[in-house]
Amino acid sequence: MRQVFDVLFTRQVDPGLLWTWGCPAHWVYMALSLIAVVLILRHLSRLPEARQARATWWLVGLAFSMWIVPPVIMCVTDTGERWIEHLPLHLCSSACIVIPLAILSRNQALLNYVYGLCFPGAVMAIVTPGAMYRSLSYLGFHYWLYNVSHVILIVAGLAPIAFGWFQPRWRYYLPACGIGTALMIVDYPINKLLDTNYLFVNIPEPGTPIEAMANLAGVPGYVAILAGVAYAVIACLFAAWSLIALIRRRASHPGAAQPTG
Repeated sequence: MRQVFDVLFTRQVDPGLLWTWGCPAHWVYMALSLIAVVLILRHLSRLPEARQARATWWLVGLAFSMWIVPPVIMCVTDTGERWIEHLPLHLCSSACIVIPLAILSRNQALLNYVYGLCFPGAVMAIVTPGAMYRSLSYLGFHYWLYNVSHVILIVAGLAPIAFGWFQPRWRYYLPACGIGTALMIVDYPINKLLDTNYLFVNIPEPGTPIEAMANLAGVPGYVAILAGVAYAVIACLFAAWSLIALIRRRASHPGAAQPTG
């Protein structure tokens, strides 16, 4: 029983069971995450309006619980985690609060920020998990829950689009960038005070693309590149939505683009 517990919850596992980036288990988790997101969003998009309200509350509750439940389980088992590292100051942990607020208030600035930054942040978290997960088994409960929690954030972040009552708007590009920048500014002194690395603005996270930024611009110069990449990601997602909207308009009005007479 102790061996099973170690594999599921602790770092005391056989080296052959350790998670590594790009290993078959990682690809399986990424594929399952993608399938889950597509199927759930497809289901949500087909819900009648009367059932959307119930689904909204479920998504809000699940998103918020993802800030609390995984850290509690991780910190009470032998993963070497510190409680202080689970404040809602990372992109994804803060999204557990921002997404429910954005959905319930329908605040356009927050919704655009969620689409432009929280959603791709959750995707990147699945693609490039933090250094801690390289010390855990790919069969472990923590790694499974990590993927599930970020799938929930992706689904909750895109649900307003699936429900049909939200569309990203370029006019909110600067507010979305501003919210992300404000979080970075807040995180920097807090990291110094608590010896943490929220939003990766104090040291480049080992084993992630941020290391390459640090090699290029040094520390803390890489933070400027990190911010620039975030702004570019937001712009790309807004441009992608503009293109999708244009294609939809032309598909629904096929004769509109044709010359008359």
